[in-house]
Amino acid sequence: FFGNNMTMHANFPEKEIAPIVADTFARTGYNICRFHFYDKMLAIKNSDGATEINPRHMDKMDFFANELRKRGVYYTTDLYMAREIDPKTLEPEFHNLKISTLAERKSLFYLSQKARDNLKKYSANLLNHVNPYTKLAWKDDPALVSISLVNEDTIGSTVNGSTAPLSGKGLPNGCRQTLFPKLPKTKNCFLQNS
Repeated sequence: FFGNNMTMHANFPEKEIAPIVADTFARTGYNICRFHFYDKMLAIKNSDGATEINPRHMDKMDFFANELRKRGVYYTTDLYMAREIDPKTLEPEFHNLKISTLAERKSLFYLSQKARDNLKKYSANLLNHVNPYTKLAWKDDPALVSISLVNEDTIGSTVNGSTAPLSGKGLPNGCRQTLFPKLPKTKNCFLQNS
């Protein structure tokens, strides 16, 4: 595959622009488009944990995906990139945490069952959504060739020194032992044993 990323609002082009962008992709020789860094704009912020989909943005993305598809351009996406999850919707141990960085948000999926449930619900809402232009649910569309669950989600890039606000008292009891039972004791980092 050879393609490009569409980020943020570029994932939701106006309907008169989408065919032009799709033509440009095809003319350039691209055969794949990555829908990226859009979940924060696609999710309705005050909905049930920001898991509900904004229908206006989804319609534009559906239309764009279909325009790409008609030109033989496949697509790929991540299911989590930057959507904000309110710590108060998680387990009580997380309620008072100030989570400000993407790494801190992404580390929640390793640490909180409720964060993982939130990701599952958002993902189901997106992937089960039927694109009215293709008549296919996203999960059933053969043009969607790959999915990354969480963008840049390696444990080293999310659960590390920059996630220090989540360490110590903020973690549910036994979290480190459950997640990392075979890791050696470490000093002055997130993985520090209590």
